[in-house]
Amino acid sequence: MWTPGLVVSVTASLYQSILTIFRSVHSLVPRLFDEIANLQTMAALLAGKSAAITGGVTGIGRAIALGYLRHGAAVTVNFLDDAPSINHFESLKAEAPTASKLHGVTGDIGRKATGEAIVKGAFDVHGSLDIFVANAGVSQFRDFVT
Repeated sequence: MWTPGLVVSVTASLYQSILTIFRSVHSLVPRLFDEIANLQTMAALLAGKSAAITGGVTGIGRAIALGYLRHGAAVTVNFLDDAPSINHFESLKAEAPTASKLHGVTGDIGRKATGEAIVKGAFDVHGSLDIFVANAGVSQFRDFVT
């Protein structure tokens, strides 16, 4: 049965618990702001750098492109000039951080002209090329032991 003394005791205990939680959270807030500032500093590891990534709209190339963009790099990605690849590039643009510098160059990287277009595109759009990731490739899974 609830009595006034029991209610006061429970209320005081609950108050003390809430106060302890509040003090703990309150002491963490300055450290949280420090961590956010550290993350913002880390996010600029590649600021001012320009990267080109072949096969940059799917798989590992896409992950590299997004990582570089999140760290402040200007990124040129290469992809095939077909509908699925163009759709992947559009979704990459949508997923990229706001104000990212992302440029696309279509073409088959097996052709010399495409390689030249990637380098020229990076220079023309971003002014430099500091990082080049040769990622594009096609896998054909076959038995190799017969």
